[in-house]
Amino acid sequence: MNKFLAGLVLCLAIFFGVSHSDNAQAATYTLKVKSTASVLNIREKPSTKSKVVGKLKKNQTVAMRYVDYGTGFYEVIYKGKKAYVSMDYAVEVKPNERWIGSYFNQGYSGTGVSTELYVYKKTSNYIYFVSRTGYRYDPTGGDLAGYQMPWKYSNYYGKAKLISSTNASFSSKSCKATLKSVGKTIRVYEKSKIDSCDFTGFGMYDGYYAYQK
Repeated sequence: MNKFLAGLVLCLAIFFGVSHSDNAQAATYTLKVKSTASVLNIREKPSTKSKVVGKLKKNQTVAMRYVDYGTGFYEVIYKGKKAYVSMDYAVEVKPNERWIGSYFNQGYSGTGVSTELYVYKKTSNYIYFVSRTGYRYDPTGGDLAGYQMPWKYSNYYGKAKLISSTNASFSSKSCKATLKSVGKTIRVYEKSKIDSCDFTGFGMYDGYYAYQK
């Protein structure tokens, strides 16, 4: 019994020790209050009319996930929950880390589709990202020209396991892909069946496609 308990304690120590070490080395995309503002309201939803759930003061930061240019709000992580702050009063703080940043796929320009990739956190073992896919749609049923149509977005939240300083492996459901950091781009190579990664928002071309910072 004593040997069992000793073994259990050792396993737990190893598990939590690795977890703690991984988080201790984390680099995170954050936001701070703009110099022209004194405080930054953190809201429940992406609207100035939404409930204020917290406030960010000078010299404080909050973890960012992505920015929605349509609403003018950042999605952030506040007290472990999803929340939002206005772009008008926030400034991005990017750590000196090659993976972290906002990336855009220029290959879809002019198609009525947009794909964005936000890598908002990197630990010693994983990168964490939000893949955003946008589509233009016509709520009138045919009265709007393409440039007049509003955008509708869907988000996929994922993580990829680092296999080197420049390569990460992603696997979820039927999708298997490799993310490769090359200069100011992230290239995504689909390793599984064609179109098996569609649910992630990785709108693949033949071979690979690149997100540009």
